[in-house]
Amino acid sequence: MPRHLSMLNLLVALIFCFAFQTRAEISVTSIRQPGAPLDPSIRNETDHAVDVAASWLAAHQNTDGSWGSETGRVARTSITLLALTPRTTLYSDACVRAAVWLDSHAPSAEDTSDTHAWRVVALLSVVSDPSARAKLAQRLFHESLTQVQPTNAPFSRRELWDEARALAGEPPAPPPENGVARRQLSELAANAQRLNNGAAYCRWRDVRVINRLGQGVLERDGRPLDWRRDVAQGLINAQRRDPAGGGYWGQEEGDARITQTAFGLLTLLEL
Repeated sequence: MPRHLSMLNLLVALIFCFAFQTRAEISVTSIRQPGAPLDPSIRNETDHAVDVAASWLAAHQNTDGSWGSETGRVARTSITLLALTPRTTLYSDACVRAAVWLDSHAPSAEDTSDTHAWRVVALLSVVSDPSARAKLAQRLFHESLTQVQPTNAPFSRRELWDEARALAGEPPAPPPENGVARRQLSELAANAQRLNNGAAYCRWRDVRVINRLGQGVLERDGRPLDWRRDVAQGLINAQRRDPAGGGYWGQEEGDARITQTAFGLLTLLEL
């Protein structure tokens, strides 16, 4: 197996990417999605909420480049790095330090498959050079070999690994059968209120399902729902301002607030 990127080479690759203001093509960071766009006033508020959340997350990064306490640090740092990736021109230092920390902290055998997937996606997303990314992907997949989800796993379980495979240059995974997609979208349409009432992770996951399985359209009884505006307005209204600067989501302090803020930012970037 080819020798993996050294930490120094990864750092150089990251700085090179940020210097030319490039970033990987990863769908979770795209603001524009198929379907009805947000009107300009809500779009401006959404962009502002993204900016203050990114500022808050960058300000709460640990000195070693990670986020949060020891418990769940690999997953939390991966999620937060991915949330900041679209703002690398503003937070290049934070992204570089997070990537270097993640590169040297492989998940343990006790960590979940999702933790491995988050780390792979986050690291591949910040390296845009195809050659460097291919070498990095080979090593990351090898480190997570026992955790990779099979391509026939349910969509909600394999989507992050599908994202990782796409970033690594592998052929796209086959989409779920039409019946499976319709059933998931129908369940979401019948319980659309959970897009604002559910946990931060679940809201982000549901928005991804709408964008990927429904091409941004969610219908009930044949009529499209204005789910995009409802989610944006709900997150905008729920965001809290920190007197020290920036904005966050979540009432609990510490790790929970960091995670909720990262998922809130990722969700807004999906709209």
